[in-house]
Amino acid sequence: GEQRTRLLYAVLVTGALALVPPIAAHYPWAWLALACAPLMLRPLRTVLDGTSGRALIPVLAATSRVELVYAGLLAVGFTL
Repeated sequence: GEQRTRLLYAVLVTGALALVPPIAAHYPWAWLALACAPLMLRPLRTVLDGTSGRALIPVLAATSRVELVYAGLLAVGFTL
């Protein structure tokens, strides 16, 4: 249902951040990926507040941007 889908979104978005510490154990610069955490707050809050319909389109765009930043920072962390 709708509530479980919102919870799944929250778990997936925050789960990416939860993976940073184990990765950083082998690649210390991977901690850089946590810099995107503040960018995740607004889309996460919007979803958890119960927003629906067309109002979720900006959330999709914001989530895409956050994931790109996360991936970029994580990639930099792997290469340093």
